[in-house]
Amino acid sequence: MQTLESSRLFSSEDYFSSVSIVDFGLGKQGNGVVALGIISKYMVAALKDLRSQSGEMMLYVSMDGVIWSKAKFPHATSSKLHENAYTVVESTTHSLAIDVLLHSSASVGTLFVSNSNGTFFVESLQDTNRNNAGYVDFEELVGVEGVGIANIVANAVEVEGRDVPKQIQSRITYDDGESIYIYL
Repeated sequence: MQTLESSRLFSSEDYFSSVSIVDFGLGKQGNGVVALGIISKYMVAALKDLRSQSGEMMLYVSMDGVIWSKAKFPHATSSKLHENAYTVVESTTHSLAIDVLLHSSASVGTLFVSNSNGTFFVESLQDTNRNNAGYVDFEELVGVEGVGIANIVANAVEVEGRDVPKQIQSRITYDDGESIYIYL
């Protein structure tokens, strides 16, 4: 049985006749790989921080599969990446959009958008709606560059930890999440 401690990411250039371990710049701490995804020009890997008791996740991004950088979220945010608590949503070719679950009992998150190399994130939209399976109500309009629609929970504070129904409102962006407008 494979344990999280032995879960690693391997790479090969000869159909796995020979392999190398991706260490993410962490050396022997490059284990605990939970997920890997490819979004546009970005490779994204989630690692569970095995040194921490909190179960915090570390997110690493690469544009070539060789050089990996740790994703950096704003210090002012209260978000911590807990296992299964973030979702990479439809992104443009010049940035990544990641929704981080902040209220685990309420399925409410915050949407962050990255810089061009996918490593530095800024908060774009608070109180994004998720269903119980973790799907985020966010859609990038295909063929219309920079336009996206998201649903938010207008009463997120009341919903958190209580049995109050969500009040959903829609928002639209025309500039890759830099500005968000109410969609009526």
